[in-house]
Parts: sequence; structure tokens; C-alpha cells
Amino acid sequence: MIVAETVVGSIAAFDDRTIEYVRLSDAERKRSRVRTTTDAGTDVGLVLGDTSVEAGDVVYADDDRAIAIAFEDRPALAIDVSALADDGGTHGCLLELGHFLGNRHYDLVVEGATAFVPVEADRPIADAIRARLPDGAEVTRRTVDPTLFDESDPPEHSHSSPDHAHASGDRDRGSTHEHEPNGHAHGSGHEHAHGPAHEHAHGSAHEHGHDATGSGRFDDTGGSG
Repeated sequence: MIVAETVVGSIAAFDDRTIEYVRLSDAERKRSRVRTTTDAGTDVGLVLGDTSVEAGDVVYADDDRAIAIAFEDRPALAIDVSALADDGGTHGCLLELGHFLGNRHYDLVVEGATAFVPVEADRPIADAIRARLPDGAEVTRRTVDPTLFDESDPPEHSHSSPDHAHASGDRDRGSTHEHEPNGHAHGSGHEHAHGPAHEHAHGSAHEHGHDATGSGRFDDTGGSG
């Protein structure tokens, strides 16, 4: 097994070698220690500690090959409200939706007139979202770059404020999409609106060591970053 303990460079610096990819799930890419295999079947242990990795980072290289990081796409619901009237009724429904998502600590990213919410297998939310949307809103299922939601990860905080949705600002990210069954939402009205959601921006700086390929004993018995 190859043990990788640091980032040794970017993929562009190793274009003269065979590239193998370690494809990490959203949960795996946030862990400090992962045992996995490359797309060529090489057994790899990632022991990166506090080092954050990005897609395209190389974590191991020898004279013949390099092992690079790739991320699995993440499923998400895209909520398009561009066709809705810009009036108090629409605003109230959207505030209600923001309150619902924030109160349950769902990630939320807004790009123009479209909001993205990650789809978790154990947290079905599509029906609850549709029930809070007015006629004309469109809900579709997409796959997105998992880093889309990085800045919306909530900090540890109390529930003293009734409104704490976790949104990040507009960013240009590619995605593919398909319509959900009954993808056009036809929700019910609401008699009142909760206070506006507020953004939590959590930008983080990442330093990657680029001095040498790491090696050592790998212990995959536990621990996560």
C-alpha cells in the first residue's frame, strides 16, 4: 500500500507520467485519514492531517506514475424562482423556505435566481421544499461540484436566533440536471413570514506542502478531520 502524507504538486507538473486518480466522496474528502484505491486498483492510504486537498492535487509520485485527487459529484436540488412574481407573497414563501432549511442546518447556496440544496440519502427534503414554494417555482435534480457547498458549512452556534440559514453568495459552478418527477412545485400559501435568513461565509485558506512525497505507516482504525 502507498501511504500519502502531503500534497507534492499539481497535476500539470506530472504530465509526463501515468496519472491514477483517487476519487473521494464528499465525506471522504473532509477526513484526515482515508484508505481507498485508485482507478487503476492501487491501494492508497491518505494521512493528510490538517492538509486540505483540492481536485487535481497530486499526493504521490514516482518515476512512472502520479496519484491525483478527484472528487465525486454531489446530488443536489436546484430551486429556480426566476418565473415568480416579485411581490410580497413570493418573498414571504422564500423567507419561510429559508427559515425551514436554516433551522434544520441544511446547506443552501444561492446563484442568481436559483438556490441549491444538497440531497442526502437519509434526509429527504424535496417534498418539504415543494410544500413551501408558490406556483411557478421549478425544482430539478442536478449533480454539482461538491465544493459548491463548502462555504455554506455551518459553524457551531446556538439556536437563539430563529433564522439561521446557511447560504453563500453567487458563484459560477458547472452542473448537470434533470427534472424531478412533478418537478414544477405547486406549494401552499403561508399566512406569515419568518425573519430573513442570513449568510455565513466561511472562506478558508489552504496551504499545501510541496516538498516531498510522504510515506510511513498507515493506521485506518479511526479518526477524521
